Amino acid sequence: MKFTKTLAAGVTVVALSLTAVGVANAQKDRNGYHDFERGCDSMMMHHKGGKSHKGLRHMFRGLDLTDEQKQQMKTIISEARNDRPEPNLELAQDQMMKRQQLMQSDTFNEASAKAIIEARQQKQAERMLKQMKVQHQLYQILTPEQQAELEQRQAEKLERMMSRF
Repeated sequence: MKFTKTLAAGVTVVALSLTAVGVANAQKDRNGYHDFERGCDSMMMHHKGGKSHKGLRHMFRGLDLTDEQKQQMKTIISEARNDRPEPNLELAQDQMMKRQQLMQSDTFNEASAKAIIEARQQKQAERMLKQMKVQHQLYQILTPEQQAELEQRQAEKLERMMSRF
């Protein structure tokens, strides 16, 4: 009798733990992304955690922007943020399942692997295109002097990055 009570208590603890883990994983972060979606959707932006607009604001920091320029930038960034599609949980799960099936199959299906890769690259290209459009709009707000200063800073940053290699 004591063994069955202990076993029942252990099963209950395990079940509650698994439920808590499931709920925690299903919770969205403050930007509306599930953890695995952020990982899948922003593999190339892992250092930004999917928060590319924070990087945009940082890029223009120290350029002595006017209040009007700051407001225009906030508007552009806000519009870009609102244009982002909602995370598609079903699509992300489907893609994960396809990868798992591919890895677990007895033979490697190169065509399926290429299809998975191409789908991911297409989504990444669309995100990069949107980001570049926003960066272009923000750059056009700058005065020629501010543009020159930004270009100088970017060249210095590139030089620092290249010196690490």
